[in-house]
Amino acid sequence: MLEKSKKVGEIFSDYKTSSNIKYAKVEGLNVVKRTNTLEVILYFDEYIEIKEIWYFEKFLKERFKFENIDIKIKYHEKVEKKSIKTEWKNIIAYMAHKYPLAKPMLLLKSDLEIEDKNILIKMHIKGADFLKAKKTDIELKKVLSNLFETEYKIELIEEISQEEIKKIKEKLKKEQEEIVAHIEEENKQNALQKENENIVPEYNDVDYQMPTEMEGYIPEEGENLGDYIPEQQEYIMGKSSKAKEKRISIKDLTANDRKSNSRRKNFNIRCT
Repeated sequence: MLEKSKKVGEIFSDYKTSSNIKYAKVEGLNVVKRTNTLEVILYFDEYIEIKEIWYFEKFLKERFKFENIDIKIKYHEKVEKKSIKTEWKNIIAYMAHKYPLAKPMLLLKSDLEIEDKNILIKMHIKGADFLKAKKTDIELKKVLSNLFETEYKIELIEEISQEEIKKIKEKLKKEQEEIVAHIEEENKQNALQKENENIVPEYNDVDYQMPTEMEGYIPEEGENLGDYIPEQQEYIMGKSSKAKEKRISIKDLTANDRKSNSRRKNFNIRCT
């Protein structure tokens, strides 16, 4: 405990805020080594917004590298505190930052019944047993004690209407349909991929061009070629011979033109 109470702004001068929390007196700073937790006890004569308490906790955690920061608020007896019902969403948001593994956001969709120091939380979604297993109710009890100086008894129950049950079933059905559709689409894509792997790709030569109308054309004898100018004729000449040569086109050769070796004629063969 501090011998003489100083204000937050005096002890933590590097904490910059416009919140009234900087005027709160620091009555105690305790270190719990077992859990690496810094406990801070504040006293103030004005109500401090819950989000401002969280901001200060976040600063202390980053500044001094503690695993946990627990701030306990003590108010002057004349301070008018906001009700738990009014602050419910802020309480849940505060818990969501401090205890994310406890899944406190599930408590948002619920109704509260507060009688003396008993709080009954009626959840409109499934999850009461889950939250109890996560000790969310215990953490909530601790938070309310630190913020409102009161020990409450917390009870979690599920109170789901037929309409809510219908919505839950419809949501589950939609999720199942989406999963099935996703699986079917994957199977379709896999089948298409296998089919494409078995197809032999068609040969495609990027330099290929369709032949022109006259390219490779051999005109018949006496045919009017118009403006067509034939390429220069080339000849395949046989061995030079003194015999009288007779020129003949390859296309005019027939089987009857064969002669025995002794009577072979020499031909000057013209390529056409």
